[in-house]
Amino acid sequence: MRKIKAFVVILCLIAVFPVYAFEQEEKEIVLIGTAHIFDVEGKMREKILEFKPDAIAVELDENSFNITLNWVKSKQTTSRDMSEATKPDSTGKESLAGACAYAWELFQLHSAIDMLVGITIAQELNIPIYPIAPEERFEFPFQDLLLFLRQPAEQKLSTPVFSICGGGFLFLFTNCQLLFKISPKLFVASFRNFVAFLQGYIKILGRIITLMCSEILSSILALSISDLLNIAASYAHALFNLSLLPMLFAIISVIFLLISSFMTSEGIKIARESAKLFPQYYSINFEKREKFMSDRIARICEDHDKVVVITGLLHIGELEEKIKEKVPQARIKKIPLSEIV
Repeated sequence: MRKIKAFVVILCLIAVFPVYAFEQEEKEIVLIGTAHIFDVEGKMREKILEFKPDAIAVELDENSFNITLNWVKSKQTTSRDMSEATKPDSTGKESLAGACAYAWELFQLHSAIDMLVGITIAQELNIPIYPIAPEERFEFPFQDLLLFLRQPAEQKLSTPVFSICGGGFLFLFTNCQLLFKISPKLFVASFRNFVAFLQGYIKILGRIITLMCSEILSSILALSISDLLNIAASYAHALFNLSLLPMLFAIISVIFLLISSFMTSEGIKIARESAKLFPQYYSINFEKREKFMSDRIARICEDHDKVVVITGLLHIGELEEKIKEKVPQARIKKIPLSEIV
């Protein structure tokens, strides 16, 4: 009889323990899909605070993450107005190299304002914040374009035309109501961020011009004409390079406004299918990137039970699938851009 009782107890332990262990190890993950240049702090803050995470992960590489984290710490602000929270202070930028580096830093911050918001919230909640993106940078698909040009004429035309027609149909019909409902909000969010960027950028340009004039004037008597020309050329080159940043930002702003036509699951599918026209580009910026990020998220889940992941809108579907494979006990919720604008 004792043996039977012992056997029953063992069976119960075997049956119950895995369930208990599973419940103890259950993870909750919220994937927030954004478009990086938009000021989405208000509703994103609400979603994060409602979830009460014990860690936040952002789609930044180590270098960009450190720049952004240092920026947030240096501001020591609780302002909800991101144009104020990220307003630059150009004091102390006493060299051309320092001013140029600061201008590029400003561009990086405002072109990833959603990540800046995530880091700010993590600092306020005093919870860990993790970068999850690879160091490998965005690459323009030059090699893919060369391969594409070598394809037979009918193959060149068929896939792009199909993709463009599919995207046009989606734009005009499937997403029409959502597009007109959300696009004005996106435009305002993008415009506010762009104005905040320009305010700081103009200050930096003023600082660079001041440095240039003071250096030339302070040593003009000791310099030859060739020296003066070299100094002027170096500053002109720096100013030319920096003048491209506002143009680049403006182009990115316009392109990302088109994201509003790809907010539904059908739109995201068409956007990803279009990216596959450039295999190497797709491999670097989607497949490899998502594998790397899902690996990082899985490691974060080893130490945390409730994790918010802030990433690009086009990544959240694939990330969900990859995370399910690597963290099978995780409950995953997706929050697309349309819910936080």
